[in-house]
Amino acid sequence: MSINWRPWSERLTTELWEAICLSLDLEPQRPASYNYLQSRKPPTFAYPTAAIEKEFNRRVEVARDHLIAGSLPVVAHGENDWTARVELHSFRLWAESLKTPWTLPEEFPRKPLSHAAPKSEETVPERNLRWARLEAKEKKVNPTTGVTQIARGIAEAEGLPFDRVKRGIQTGRKILAELTRQGNRSKVPASPFGSWPAVRPGKNRR
Repeated sequence: MSINWRPWSERLTTELWEAICLSLDLEPQRPASYNYLQSRKPPTFAYPTAAIEKEFNRRVEVARDHLIAGSLPVVAHGENDWTARVELHSFRLWAESLKTPWTLPEEFPRKPLSHAAPKSEETVPERNLRWARLEAKEKKVNPTTGVTQIARGIAEAEGLPFDRVKRGIQTGRKILAELTRQGNRSKVPASPFGSWPAVRPGKNRR
């Protein structure tokens, strides 16, 4: 069952059961007889293979569990769990940040590139501080968003390893906390060893 991804790439939100279908590269199909108010299960249809059907049902249960727990971000609740509306890019970040990350099609919408690294040379502390501020801004908008989701979004946007970004955010929090204590949010705090060095390959380190 081949998906026409073009219309989905232009969408911002969708119903939860549709997002789960898309996560398996399945075209969502809503049967005419499906009753949202009465059904306790998402719509079903002819699956390509038994293995895909089994994985679909597994993902449905995982998503429902996280929805009830409040760890799956939703835009609006629907008539039942399956019709809750989710942002596609937020759903992707959530799915890929699970303990056992889901494999999603490459075409599944990603978060727009809205925080690319500045073109000017940036020291490591400045970069970590910028990431920490992005995390703080994201959490202010959506308190349920975890650092793993945010780090994955930044890593994808800037083409950097996820682990490096996550560690950078954690380090940047300390810098941000120090700036808050100093009452100065415009400068990176001074290093006890002098000015913070920019990362330049080939330079000897002591």
